[in-house]
Amino acid sequence: MLFPRVRVGEAFIVALLLVALDQALARPHLVAAQATKQRVPFRVPSEAELKDSVYRASALRGRAILLATRDSLPHNVGNSLRCASCHIDGGLRRDAIPWVGSYARFPQYRPRSGKVDLIEDRINDCFRRSMNGRGLEPTGRDMRDIVTYFAFLSGGIPVGAEMEGQGFPRLQAMKGDAGRGAAVFKSTCVRCHGANGQGTQLAPSLWGPRSYNVGAGMARINTAASF
Repeated sequence: MLFPRVRVGEAFIVALLLVALDQALARPHLVAAQATKQRVPFRVPSEAELKDSVYRASALRGRAILLATRDSLPHNVGNSLRCASCHIDGGLRRDAIPWVGSYARFPQYRPRSGKVDLIEDRINDCFRRSMNGRGLEPTGRDMRDIVTYFAFLSGGIPVGAEMEGQGFPRLQAMKGDAGRGAAVFKSTCVRCHGANGQGTQLAPSLWGPRSYNVGAGMARINTAASF
């Protein structure tokens, strides 16, 4: 029996197309996942949902570290801030970079690092930049307890889903006015942060050696303005 002659290059291209078609038919969910991103409502789980005693103890210890970071981890914090200084209401307020849902967004590619980061990488970025300190041992108890608390706050949220209220609201692009900013700061901010932004017992330092370093997100004008 005679068959039509096919050049090697043509056969290779046909084979690639057949493989691609087979994968698309066998795994249509992958295509759908790329085409649309699921959006879920903002929901803060109740502490009563922490049933298991071991899991509960780990999550609550993680929360305690986040709320009193310098006192809990003095060797890892190089300023007067705590994680909850930026994550308002203990990371539970929507539109204020909440921790709710954060666990479900990792692993994720981050342009700043140029690689796929785990949530442990993101936490240590905050310790090195926002806390002006040293990163935690990725497999140590402190990191494990913080991640456990984040996992609890993300319960029921699908991996990769976009949650309402995550991050900050987007601001319209506008030109900065330092003079107007100084007037607003004097009338609104000094009562808690001090006349020079040095911090008081009510609110943390806004800049300087007791605050975040230049690598932190808050050192960027757009992030600070959104905050």
